Amino acid sequence: MRGALAASIALLLFACTGGSQYDPAPQKWLGNAVAVQTRPAPVEAGMNEFIIIATQPRGLPVEDLRVMIRLSDDEPWRQAIQDGETGVFRRALALHEGERVLQVQLRTGSDTGVLRFLLPQPAG
Repeated sequence: MRGALAASIALLLFACTGGSQYDPAPQKWLGNAVAVQTRPAPVEAGMNEFIIIATQPRGLPVEDLRVMIRLSDDEPWRQAIQDGETGVFRRALALHEGERVLQVQLRTGSDTGVLRFLLPQPAG
């Protein structure tokens, strides 16, 4: 119950701040929904914040999850910081010209997976 309340509050806060103008479609991993938002939206050349939201089928936050992100195969994985127990993870990365895919590595227990989210062409 507490987790559901925390997830609801987090999503409400995102809605109240205007949300993202570009939200790629959520993807599934181990039956959970994984969504990405960006700040700014759409992304721009330079520093951008990437927000990963992981929820179970009933809308509860995914527990015991480690999230790593990167923008190209040549870059090292960077750990996203968990925002409380809400299933929300954040990390800022520098977006360079030509980078169009956010790679999201998810780990829980012995399961590991990578999702790829297509980003719009950066403005500027």
